[in-house]
Amino acid sequence: PPEVLGQALRAAGLPATPENAARALRAADPSGPAPTAEVVAAVIQAAQLDPAVAAASAAATPGPPPPGQSPTAASPPTPEQVGMALLQAAGPGAGAPPPEILGQALTSMGVPATPENVERAARAIVQQQQLQQQ
Repeated sequence: PPEVLGQALRAAGLPATPENAARALRAADPSGPAPTAEVVAAVIQAAQLDPAVAAASAAATPGPPPPGQSPTAASPPTPEQVGMALLQAAGPGAGAPPPEILGQALTSMGVPATPENVERAARAIVQQQQLQQQ
């Protein structure tokens, strides 16, 4: 969601420019359609929000449910899925994000930022990076 990508840009210290927002969107969904100006603007807006406000916004506007699931049956992603989305948004060679960024990403996706969930997300990122190096 734009809220997560915007907060990831903010937490990484990257400027909230249209180019950075579009890059993050393309990295998060490489096979998807080109980012629209509206979605790019939503990422930029989310990057400029206080993290607590962005998390509340993300919780209030859930994304579409996975294929084959009804809208009322939608559930938050797993910590591993959040880690993978963050890794894709950061782009190749970005390295592992610090626990604070993982916690913000988890919270903005509606997943409790417990030590266990942060560790699960971090482990998924490390495993994916190791696979990419092979």
